[in-house]
Amino acid sequence: MSDVALHPTPGLRAAAAAQLKAVGLAVRREVLVAAILFGGILLFTVLYALGKGESMGLGHIGGPGVLVGLAAFLFPVAVWKDEERFGLSTLWTLPVDHTRHALLKVAAGWVWVMGLTIALMLSLILGVLITGGSLGVETTRLVLDVSAPSGMRTVEWSTPWWQWLVPFCAASTTYLLGSALVLAADHPWRWILGAILVFWLLGFMGDEGEVEWMYWAFEHLLFQVGFGQYGLEPLLTSGTESIQHRFHLPSGESVVGWRELPSIGRWAGAVGLWSAIGLAGLFAATWRHRER
Repeated sequence: MSDVALHPTPGLRAAAAAQLKAVGLAVRREVLVAAILFGGILLFTVLYALGKGESMGLGHIGGPGVLVGLAAFLFPVAVWKDEERFGLSTLWTLPVDHTRHALLKVAAGWVWVMGLTIALMLSLILGVLITGGSLGVETTRLVLDVSAPSGMRTVEWSTPWWQWLVPFCAASTTYLLGSALVLAADHPWRWILGAILVFWLLGFMGDEGEVEWMYWAFEHLLFQVGFGQYGLEPLLTSGTESIQHRFHLPSGESVVGWRELPSIGRWAGAVGLWSAIGLAGLFAATWRHRER
């Protein structure tokens, strides 16, 4: 009897290439629909700007960061939609370690997410250039200054280099979170809708039921998760939205300024925190499939 296996275990490179191709085939319809919708909206925006003699701008990365972050969170649903992740499935009969197989598929999906994010950013940049807009912002900002008599100071501010990394880090992190959820739950949509329902019920019970401690706890939790020091908003926008504040000057005039300047430390902390949560959830979810 020969000792040579008829079907040797594929190498890492071959398995990764196969997963990259498989993911591309799995998401092609969703990507096509999203590309048509986004392309149509962008084309309309460009034509409208040209018709009005206006220009597009891409100075704040908050918009793209939120868009790609949400899309990347939902992307794993498309990646795994044709796979039976639980129960009897050919998915777990391949001659590779099950945990490695799942991680390779997640990694292949991440490559597609990065490629699509690059395509989206290049499309936005092209639209800005066609309309004669500018990339980045150089402007004067009003920033809160408690030491100043009026409480305000002006700062010459321009878009820092690290803010151009925000969409890519946002997409990577939310993709990790979405992948962990999809691999851990047989019906991820039920968990998402259930979480929304629980949050709504907690808020309703705290507000209408006049349970003050519950209402305060709900508000505090929601704020910390969304807009806290290392919440989702700093992850998706680098904090440019939450630092905006309407100030009332001594003259009675109301102006919009910043409570502080955007901080790379706060953004990096948010990326690190949520990435760690996503990685921990992902490895925990894939570990359960090791003997399936």
